[in-house]
Amino acid sequence: MYSGAGSITDAVGDYDFSFQPIDLADAIAKEHDINYANAQTESDIFGYVEDTRTLDADNIMVNKVNSVLGSSAPLARQFGLETPFRGGFSAEMTTALGGQSIFIGILSNYKQWKSKTLKSFGFSPDKPQDIARISIMQDNNYSSYSRSQGNARATIIRTAEEMRRSGQ
Repeated sequence: MYSGAGSITDAVGDYDFSFQPIDLADAIAKEHDINYANAQTESDIFGYVEDTRTLDADNIMVNKVNSVLGSSAPLARQFGLETPFRGGFSAEMTTALGGQSIFIGILSNYKQWKSKTLKSFGFSPDKPQDIARISIMQDNNYSSYSRSQGNARATIIRTAEEMRRSGQ
Protein backbone atom coordinates (compact mmCIF):
# COMPACT_ATOMS: atom_id res chain seq x y z
CA MET A 1 0.00 0.00 0.00
CA TYR A 2 1.10 3.54 -0.70
CA SER A 3 -1.13 4.97 2.04
CA GLY A 4 0.52 5.55 5.38
CA ALA A 5 4.07 6.30 6.40
CA GLY A 6 6.68 6.06 3.69
CA SER A 7 6.20 4.41 0.33
CA ILE A 8 6.79 1.03 -1.27
CA THR A 9 10.50 0.43 -1.81
CA ASP A 10 12.58 -2.19 -3.57
CA ALA A 11 15.24 -4.43 -2.02
CA VAL A 12 17.83 -1.62 -1.91
CA GLY A 13 15.45 1.00 -0.48
CA ASP A 14 14.62 2.95 -3.65
CA TYR A 15 10.99 3.92 -4.24
CA ASP A 16 9.05 1.41 -6.33
CA PHE A 17 6.00 2.93 -8.00
CA SER A 18 5.31 -0.09 -10.21
CA PHE A 19 2.52 -1.56 -8.05
CA GLN A 20 -1.15 -0.89 -8.77
CA PRO A 21 -2.87 1.01 -5.94
CA ILE A 22 -5.54 -0.87 -3.97
CA ASP A 23 -8.30 1.76 -4.00
CA LEU A 24 -8.82 5.48 -4.67
CA ALA A 25 -7.31 6.48 -1.32
CA ASP A 26 -4.22 4.45 -2.17
CA ALA A 27 -4.11 5.90 -5.72
CA ILE A 28 -4.09 9.41 -4.26
CA ALA A 29 -1.37 8.39 -1.80
CA LYS A 30 0.70 6.92 -4.63
CA GLU A 31 0.47 10.15 -6.63
CA HIS A 32 1.42 12.06 -3.45
CA ASP A 33 4.48 9.83 -2.94
CA ILE A 34 5.54 10.37 -6.56
CA ASN A 35 5.09 14.13 -6.20
CA TYR A 36 7.18 14.09 -3.00
CA ALA A 37 9.94 12.14 -4.73
CA ASN A 38 9.94 14.65 -7.59
CA ALA A 39 9.96 17.70 -5.27
CA GLN A 40 12.87 16.62 -3.13
CA THR A 41 15.92 17.40 -5.19
CA GLU A 42 18.37 16.18 -2.56
CA SER A 43 18.29 13.36 -0.06
CA ASP A 44 15.39 13.61 2.36
CA ILE A 45 17.19 15.47 5.13
CA PHE A 46 14.17 17.21 6.64
CA GLY A 47 11.44 14.58 6.68
CA TYR A 48 7.93 15.08 5.44
CA VAL A 49 6.93 17.57 8.16
CA GLU A 50 9.61 20.19 7.63
CA ASP A 51 10.32 20.05 3.89
CA THR A 52 8.46 23.00 2.41
CA ARG A 53 9.45 21.92 -1.11
CA THR A 54 6.63 19.35 -0.84
CA LEU A 55 3.87 21.87 -0.09
CA ASP A 56 2.41 21.66 -3.61
CA ALA A 57 2.24 17.86 -3.35
CA ASP A 58 0.35 18.18 -0.05
CA ASN A 59 -2.09 20.72 -1.52
CA ILE A 60 -2.76 18.52 -4.56
CA MET A 61 -3.46 15.55 -2.30
CA VAL A 62 -5.84 17.45 -0.01
CA ASN A 63 -7.76 18.81 -3.01
CA LYS A 64 -8.09 15.35 -4.60
CA VAL A 65 -9.08 13.67 -1.33
CA ASN A 66 -11.76 16.28 -0.67
CA SER A 67 -13.00 16.04 -4.26
CA VAL A 68 -13.31 12.25 -4.00
CA LEU A 69 -15.09 12.54 -0.65
CA GLY A 70 -17.51 15.04 -2.19
CA SER A 71 -18.26 12.90 -5.23
CA SER A 72 -21.20 10.52 -5.36
CA ALA A 73 -19.53 8.09 -7.80
CA PRO A 74 -15.83 8.89 -8.14
CA LEU A 75 -13.73 7.26 -10.83
CA ALA A 76 -9.95 7.38 -10.90
CA ARG A 77 -9.89 8.90 -14.39
CA GLN A 78 -12.02 11.84 -13.20
CA PHE A 79 -9.15 12.87 -10.96
CA GLY A 80 -6.25 11.94 -13.22
CA LEU A 81 -5.35 8.96 -11.06
CA GLU A 82 -4.13 5.49 -11.87
CA THR A 83 -6.98 2.98 -11.92
CA PRO A 84 -6.93 1.09 -8.61
CA PHE A 85 -7.40 -2.64 -8.12
CA ARG A 86 -10.70 -2.11 -6.25
CA GLY A 87 -13.37 0.26 -7.53
CA GLY A 88 -16.19 1.86 -5.59
CA PHE A 89 -16.39 2.96 -1.99
CA SER A 90 -15.65 0.90 1.10
CA ALA A 91 -15.74 1.88 4.76
CA GLU A 92 -11.98 1.32 4.92
CA MET A 93 -11.36 3.66 1.98
CA THR A 94 -13.67 6.35 3.33
CA THR A 95 -11.89 6.21 6.69
CA ALA A 96 -8.50 6.40 4.95
CA LEU A 97 -9.63 9.41 2.91
CA GLY A 98 -10.87 11.17 6.05
CA GLY A 99 -7.55 10.58 7.78
CA GLN A 100 -5.63 11.78 4.74
CA SER A 101 -7.71 14.95 4.58
CA ILE A 102 -7.10 15.78 8.23
CA PHE A 103 -3.43 14.83 8.47
CA ILE A 104 -2.20 16.17 5.14
CA GLY A 105 -4.42 19.25 5.61
CA ILE A 106 -2.68 20.06 8.90
CA LEU A 107 0.69 19.37 7.29
CA SER A 108 -0.15 21.69 4.39
CA ASN A 109 -1.25 24.48 6.72
CA TYR A 110 1.96 24.19 8.74
CA LYS A 111 4.10 24.30 5.58
CA GLN A 112 2.12 27.31 4.30
CA TRP A 113 2.79 29.10 7.60
CA LYS A 114 6.46 28.10 7.52
CA SER A 115 6.88 29.20 3.88
CA LYS A 116 5.22 32.54 4.56
CA THR A 117 7.35 33.08 7.68
CA LEU A 118 10.57 32.18 5.85
CA LYS A 119 9.70 34.64 3.08
CA SER A 120 8.90 37.38 5.62
CA PHE A 121 12.48 37.05 6.92
CA GLY A 122 13.90 37.10 3.39
CA PHE A 123 14.55 33.36 3.16
CA SER A 124 13.44 30.87 0.51
CA PRO A 125 11.16 27.89 1.25
CA ASP A 126 12.87 26.13 -1.68
CA LYS A 127 16.47 26.26 -0.42
CA PRO A 128 17.55 23.53 2.02
CA GLN A 129 19.76 25.91 4.03
CA ASP A 130 16.76 28.21 4.56
CA ILE A 131 14.19 25.45 5.19
CA ALA A 132 16.20 24.43 8.26
CA ARG A 133 15.91 27.88 9.85
CA ILE A 134 12.40 27.27 11.25
CA SER A 135 11.32 23.94 12.67
CA ILE A 136 8.86 22.50 15.14
CA MET A 137 10.84 19.27 15.22
CA GLN A 138 14.02 20.68 16.75
CA ASP A 139 14.78 22.70 19.84
CA ASN A 140 17.94 24.45 18.68
CA ASN A 141 19.01 27.71 17.08
CA TYR A 142 16.89 27.06 14.00
CA SER A 143 13.64 27.10 15.96
CA SER A 144 14.39 30.37 17.78
CA TYR A 145 11.57 32.16 15.97
CA SER A 146 8.87 29.89 17.43
CA ARG A 147 10.50 29.24 20.81
CA SER A 148 9.07 32.50 22.19
CA GLN A 149 5.56 31.11 21.76
CA GLY A 150 5.83 28.82 24.78
CA ASN A 151 5.06 25.26 23.80
CA ALA A 152 5.90 25.91 20.13
CA ARG A 153 4.94 22.54 18.63
CA ALA A 154 1.52 22.42 20.24
CA THR A 155 0.87 26.08 19.39
CA ILE A 156 1.78 25.71 15.72
CA ILE A 157 -0.12 22.44 15.26
CA ARG A 158 -3.17 23.82 17.10
CA THR A 159 -3.10 26.93 14.89
CA ALA A 160 -2.78 24.84 11.73
CA GLU A 161 -5.73 22.68 12.77
CA GLU A 162 -7.86 25.75 13.53
CA MET A 163 -6.98 27.17 10.09
CA ARG A 164 -7.89 23.86 8.43
CA ARG A 165 -11.26 23.72 10.19
CA SER A 166 -12.12 27.29 9.25
CA GLY A 167 -11.21 26.60 5.60
CA GLN A 168 -8.21 28.95 5.45
